[in-house]
Amino acid sequence: MIAFEAFCEILYQSGHIITAYRVFHGEYFTTTEHCFNLQVIPNFFMNVANFLNLCIGIDRLFAILYPLM
Repeated sequence: MIAFEAFCEILYQSGHIITAYRVFHGEYFTTTEHCFNLQVIPNFFMNVANFLNLCIGIDRLFAILYPLM
């Protein structure tokens, strides 16, 4: 689960590469539709990674509270 969460974080961070590429090439403005198409995958994986982070935290909490179960 931790490895999949890390993979989701990598895909989420790929959205910053897209933004940096566009800014460094002088494309400062874009349409809403184009922006959505560029960011839909990074935003989806951001949400998945946040949910997995919560699940990992709950799992670790149970591991500390009930170590011998």
